[in-house]
Amino acid sequence: MRSVLLALSLALVALPASSATPLLHASATCAPATKPGRIRCRAVLELPLERAAQSRIGWSEVRIVGGHPSVTPLRGRLGPLDAETRDDGRVAWSFSVAAASQGELPMEVRLLATLESRQGGPPISTDQKLVVPVRVIPEPKP
Repeated sequence: MRSVLLALSLALVALPASSATPLLHASATCAPATKPGRIRCRAVLELPLERAAQSRIGWSEVRIVGGHPSVTPLRGRLGPLDAETRDDGRVAWSFSVAAASQGELPMEVRLLATLESRQGGPPISTDQKLVVPVRVIPEPKP
């Protein structure tokens, strides 16, 4: 029975966007900077409106898992209690990275969550990996 539930959960996570509403929308951005140093970033997990009546976000976290050697996270993992905003349909985190060089530097972020059905049943796990550009572009001199 457990293997059937696992296969069903994996199938739901893997549904193409054209055939069904995605389980979650995931996004992450970093504010552009003009010089190396501390850069503010934000990550968001959000239920699509079509799923909000049926599901809720039970647990979630954001992990900075890799990227350019010049980008160093000040914290590598933020859990549900670290979220700046959190409700049944949306979780948002603010975090910082340190950039040691200029350019458009890639950073890999994973957003993980557990979706719980409002009607009961087993939770569904999601894991979305994003590549976020950390932009350190100096202002042109006049």
